[in-house]
Amino acid sequence: PPMFQGHHQGGNPATPGFILMQLAVLSVFFTPILVSKFCSLSRDGKTWLGAAGVVGLIFGIVPASSFHIDEGRYGGWWALIAKFPAVADRSPLFVVGAVVGAVALVLWGLLLTRRDRWIFAGSFLAFTVAQSMNQVSWQRYHEPMLLVLITLILIRGVGLEQARRKILLGSVLLAGMLAAITVQKLSEESERGITDPRVESLENRLDSAILPR
Repeated sequence: PPMFQGHHQGGNPATPGFILMQLAVLSVFFTPILVSKFCSLSRDGKTWLGAAGVVGLIFGIVPASSFHIDEGRYGGWWALIAKFPAVADRSPLFVVGAVVGAVALVLWGLLLTRRDRWIFAGSFLAFTVAQSMNQVSWQRYHEPMLLVLITLILIRGVGLEQARRKILLGSVLLAGMLAAITVQKLSEESERGITDPRVESLENRLDSAILPR
């Protein structure tokens, strides 16, 4: 919308790594499935995982990844990153999350047929590139897509018939975490300007737009 355009212009190089970090967090709830897939891989398959880890390391180290409001790195898991020290404007937590997320991404893809794998990879890549064009890197813009992709993989994955209990347990635990975060956010009694530092300037622009000339 026109009112928000001034707040979303420009790219954010930290977004790819941040999306991988979020995928790492969500993947924790399905660790037994991903570990099982890892154990079944050949040496060549594990080599590809190593390559994915290197790519994740690049996405984790190259961009600045400390908590920074003016650079669009705030809200969601950025608040957790802010609680840990940064080195040269890089967050170790962010770097580790990007590496783990990159490895998890490959493992998720290997659960699919070749056709579905290409669709999954193309969708993930296109989504990440599009979100990277946004100056603000917000979890609430990324997480829904990641949840949808994971759900589709669990539905269409190959050889997951025997893992229904693990899928159900992971899904319930993940839903519980998201519900707890939602309840905690709803219980916060803070002014909008505190919740989002950019709201005040946004409201000023809105007031200027609707006031009679």
